[in-house]
Amino acid sequence: MKKIEISVIVLTYFPKWTELKKTLLSIIHQEGINYEILIADDGSDNYCIEEITDFFKEYNYDNYEVVHQEKNVGTCKNCLAAIKVAKGEYVRLISPGDYISTSNNLRDWYEFMQSNNADASFGNAIYYNMQDGKYNIITKKGTAPIVTNIYDAKKYKSQWVGIFNLVLYDSILGAAFLTKRDLMQRYCEEVVEANIIYTEDKMYKFMIMDEMKILHYPLDVVIYEYGEGISTSSNEASILRMAKDEESFNKRVLQRNSTFSMGKNYKKYILSKTNGKGKIRKFILFPRLLLAQIYIKIKTSSSKSNNLVDQKFLNKIEENE
Repeated sequence: MKKIEISVIVLTYFPKWTELKKTLLSIIHQEGINYEILIADDGSDNYCIEEITDFFKEYNYDNYEVVHQEKNVGTCKNCLAAIKVAKGEYVRLISPGDYISTSNNLRDWYEFMQSNNADASFGNAIYYNMQDGKYNIITKKGTAPIVTNIYDAKKYKSQWVGIFNLVLYDSILGAAFLTKRDLMQRYCEEVVEANIIYTEDKMYKFMIMDEMKILHYPLDVVIYEYGEGISTSSNEASILRMAKDEESFNKRVLQRNSTFSMGKNYKKYILSKTNGKGKIRKFILFPRLLLAQIYIKIKTSSSKSNNLVDQKFLNKIEENE
């Protein structure tokens, strides 16, 4: 049996079959890579099991598994349950309505990870929304993150990464990551232990505190439905969930005993914020912060997402709807 190189985990909760099917199509049309598909459902009454079974039967694909929670446990626990089942060397997370961007994406990204001996990396996103039943590609001002050159393999500086990502909240889109399975499991377990319910991408914040090297893969990796996920939604319930997860995250930061300077300083910063002294203290803890603030302001004015899609690949997904 061939080694499974990538496990693609599709995180679902009351999925719409039309969206889930297109996401699955974007996966099974991947070429030149040995992968598996795990569908991790977070306690839905109807999680499209019959449609899923028929779909894979139609495409004669059997390297898949459905991991169904008996009750709703939240995104992070749902994600962890699937990671524990995964057999791939690397893991990629995706949700219904989001699509892998090209037919050779997984293969090329895997080769990038191998050649750079990377523990984790992230790529670029193409954003879209639906208008009158049609795809509307968005040229989004401000990418996620805005500053990407600090994640370059040859120029990587963990202190700069920590300042931009943790202190300036220049966060990375969770749907754009590829991560070593054992590393993802370890940090996802920490997220669950911290009682973080929905924002599983907090695990990458913990990695950055521990000065793990997270590289930027400079190609588009996901066609992302903007405004639907918890991180880009503006509805009140999503905002409250994120705020509660942020509170749990900060509590965990204060409990951690990091041996890394970034982790130690970030813990001191969070503590100073709780005492109302964060605005001054952060410049002492992070002397390069002012330069970073100036740089990100400059980059923000010119940062925008790509709006060029692989139309041939997208048509392949659409034609099979």
